[in-house]
Amino acid sequence: MRCVATMFLVLGLVAWMPGSAVGAAALPNGAPVAVASPTPVATPCDRAINRITARKRLELAESCRMTAGLMIDDGWTFNGLGNTIFLADPAGGRFVGGALVVSGGTASIEDVAIDGAALSPGCPEDEPLAAIAFVRAGGTVERVTVDRVHRGTDSRCGIGIVAADIQPTPLTIADSTIRDVGDAGVDALAGSEVMLINDRIASQQAVVGVRARSGARVTVGPKTMVTAQWFAVVASGSGTTVLLDQSTIGGAMTALELTDGAEAEVTGTSIMHATFGATVNGGSTLAIHGESRLVDLDGGVMAEGPGGRVDIDDAVFDSIYTIGVMAGDVPIVDVENTDFTAVGAGEWDRAIMISLAAGGNAVITGNTFTDTSVAISVFGTGGTASISGNRIARGRYGGMYLEGEVRASIEDNVIDDLTTLNVNDRAIKVTGAASAEINRNHIIQVTGPARCAVEVETTGTLRSVGNDYPDNRTMPATCGASAP
Repeated sequence: MRCVATMFLVLGLVAWMPGSAVGAAALPNGAPVAVASPTPVATPCDRAINRITARKRLELAESCRMTAGLMIDDGWTFNGLGNTIFLADPAGGRFVGGALVVSGGTASIEDVAIDGAALSPGCPEDEPLAAIAFVRAGGTVERVTVDRVHRGTDSRCGIGIVAADIQPTPLTIADSTIRDVGDAGVDALAGSEVMLINDRIASQQAVVGVRARSGARVTVGPKTMVTAQWFAVVASGSGTTVLLDQSTIGGAMTALELTDGAEAEVTGTSIMHATFGATVNGGSTLAIHGESRLVDLDGGVMAEGPGGRVDIDDAVFDSIYTIGVMAGDVPIVDVENTDFTAVGAGEWDRAIMISLAAGGNAVITGNTFTDTSVAISVFGTGGTASISGNRIARGRYGGMYLEGEVRASIEDNVIDDLTTLNVNDRAIKVTGAASAEINRNHIIQVTGPARCAVEVETTGTLRSVGNDYPDNRTMPATCGASAP
């Protein structure tokens, strides 16, 4: 066994970053977590590991106590045979670095549990802590459990699995469980490539479930579930990419956070039970498609420019309590063929709310809105929007609102059974200096106290052809100084 207690600092490849993108040092303490004492184990790990040189294999014959990490060589396999490594501070010192470490080449770690409940409390910045570390290395981690790798129930240190720097092959983590770590379940950085398959990362103490940064590429793959206290998945930095493929994330303040030019693709994935489904900032890019579902959220997708892009196609937004999609000064926003159900509760809530600046473009087409507050609101100081082929059924408050100085085409939409709750609610409303082409829309039924179905009160240009208005004796079809 070779001591790697100072591996992170000596190699200089995995720096301890208390001021990382998620602001770990600034977060408030989480709720106390009950931690049971680990099973007393007297056998040191260097006496419990059998080295089978002919097969390049290390086998853990029994559960053991580890006070300094173990380096696994290129081409070797570490098999725990179902036993547990209990981390412990050495006499007069502290456990620092990774427990099982691969530095360069390719190696495998399998069938082992790593428990850190016996570590003393406190998180000095120069004492990084991880259960497993792959540095400039790839390979596999299979059927591994990481539990209680932290230093106290309120600590913000302790990573389940960390991957750093360019690797000869990707790191695949499969059929594994990471729970109750202090900082992150999986941390990928410095150009590393990581794939998760059928894993469970569940820690209400962790700041982050899965973190990708500094050009890392991470796939949260099929049957993987990720939850955390603050962020389920975080990606930051230009060149950093995350693919959520047939996975489930949530149970956090923010399920997916993108910052500083990161890119994420979400396909066939459920994002649920969080305050925010996804936040997109700093020129980052988000694409959601493949029947992905956003369910039981305070807010769905929240994007803010300058820069960046949001593309949503063939998705479901269900039970979103305020706003489904909000984009502010994002140059390109495209929402197509998506179902919005039970989105919004009050008159200021929106299924889709987009603020455009000069040069911005929004496409909202082929979507269905059922039991929502105002379905679509587009406003801003410039930009263009295409709103077409949408259907609004059983809506509340309003249908489609266009405000500010945007230019938009509102065409071939159907509004059926809109119940207005205020006199100023409308099926379609164009105000300010907005310019619009309102063509071939079919407004079937509008009820309630609204003064009219369609209001146009704008200093911009207007063209209106072929619209069908409701046969409603309680209100005019149109109103406003610029009404068609």
